[in-house]
Amino acid sequence: MSDDVHEAYIRQLLEAHQVPQVTIAWQGGEPTLMGLDFFKRSVELQKKHRKPGTRIENTFQTNGILLDDAWCRFFHENNFLIGLSMDGPRELHDFYRKTREGRNLRPGLRGGASSPGPPGGIQHPVHRELEKRRSAPGRLPVLPGRAGAHYIQFIPIVERDNETGCQEGDRVTDRSVRPEPWGAS
Repeated sequence: MSDDVHEAYIRQLLEAHQVPQVTIAWQGGEPTLMGLDFFKRSVELQKKHRKPGTRIENTFQTNGILLDDAWCRFFHENNFLIGLSMDGPRELHDFYRKTREGRNLRPGLRGGASSPGPPGGIQHPVHRELEKRRSAPGRLPVLPGRAGAHYIQFIPIVERDNETGCQEGDRVTDRSVRPEPWGAS
């Protein structure tokens, strides 16, 4: 995205809101792939185009793979609310999250002595494998101690099984959570 398009996007987004608080949600794919400089520029543009009296909140959904101390310092200094996607304890998180080469992917959200971790939460996808490993009826194997998160959100994974790749049809993949166990959780 060119800088002109980037600025036009932020300016138009802020102009379109007629309320005193604007939430900008960075998600879809993996936003860290845009690079830290892109988000530093985004914050500069938000400050430049913010209407007087408007509060801007940035939320950021990530798998955490590319996060390091520089990212964490930036998030903390700019009050980003972070959502870290984790599927539970290591063995469950690693069950579906693999690279093309078959290596496991582990999130890296952390803070060092000079970079406290940003406020945030865990977005905990619930898929079929979690159903198989429940410790008791109605209990999902979640992260011990919520991994220091301020919030936790459970998201049912329902993937349509079709050739189009779109969410249509009535067949779902084997990864999808079934309605009965989801409702009992």
